[in-house]
Amino acid sequence: MDIIENESTYTSVKYRTPDGAPSDIVIFTITSTEKNTAKKVLPIRELQILMIRRK
Repeated sequence: MDIIENESTYTSVKYRTPDGAPSDIVIFTITSTEKNTAKKVLPIRELQILMIRRK
């Protein structure tokens, strides 16, 4: 199983650059995680990208 990438584990060496990565479908999702604090604060938001390429 592959490790989920984030800003601390990402490396561009695994991907074709600078022209981008070939894909047939790209899905962008923004997830929100609420913070449990006494004060009202904005949730933590994270951009998740799923790229699907046909073989």
